[in-house]
Amino acid sequence: MKKNMIKKILILLIFLTSSHSLSKDLKYQANNNLPLEFIYLIKSYQKYDLTNEEKKSFKYLLYFYDNSFLKLSKAEYFQLIKSQIYKNIINFFPISNKEGSSKDLKEIKEKLKEKLREEGNDHFKRWLISALIRDINLVAKSKSLNKGGIYYSLFYNWNNLFYDSLPQEVNRTLKNLSKRILSNLKYRLNDFLLISKNISLKESKEKDPKKMFFFKVEKETTLTGEDKPEPKSESGSKILKILAPINEESLILPGTIRIEDEWTPKDEKENININPPKPDPNYVKPKKLPIPINDW
Repeated sequence: MKKNMIKKILILLIFLTSSHSLSKDLKYQANNNLPLEFIYLIKSYQKYDLTNEEKKSFKYLLYFYDNSFLKLSKAEYFQLIKSQIYKNIINFFPISNKEGSSKDLKEIKEKLKEKLREEGNDHFKRWLISALIRDINLVAKSKSLNKGGIYYSLFYNWNNLFYDSLPQEVNRTLKNLSKRILSNLKYRLNDFLLISKNISLKESKEKDPKKMFFFKVEKETTLTGEDKPEPKSESGSKILKILAPINEESLILPGTIRIEDEWTPKDEKENININPPKPDPNYVKPKKLPIPINDW
């Protein structure tokens, strides 16, 4: 009798354990065919305090992205992704053109460097802080930019968030920023497919993660201080370089592209416009151009 009871209890425990593992939220990671900052955004967004509805919405967004990117060239989806990330970062806070500030840019830069050293496993936050530091460096070297105008407003706003807010508020703000980027990217992809490819994608249905090309399920791990990614070598992974100790070349500036960091993926760069289309001799210039909508 006791043996049968013990057997039943063991079976029940096995069932409960397996059910818990099946119901556990899956964590997704973007592969290296996508821009670096987008890989970080996908990784960090899932670490924020998401509601069940937000988790579900995020999952279906990934299905939509996966279907959309497969219908575009690498150059096309790179530009769409990067433009949405940079545009939303720049426009997230109100931009002011007021002259002067009580905070010096050198002071802000040093504080951001200190904050970068403190950050742990929020990859997107680390990338954003690094980008702001490099942006400050480039603006400081420029002789043509107004030394107190709208360019500086961006630095002041993010500095105020990181140093005058509680960690919960910082995470909530970055979550909202990420959510806005992800949502706006979907709309831009949808518009681009419809206008340039004459493709209208239906609402994404449940998709087997094993059949996704750009995303995959990652195993849940608990990261410690010893697990922080470190660069392998100077010629090692480009994805890990942004997490290396601060140096001028490791910082990425939103909206400013160096010659070696062009938006066009390098493996396709040489194949673009080999045979550019010839002008249509029957083309007639329209009398009136369409009016931009929503700043586009």
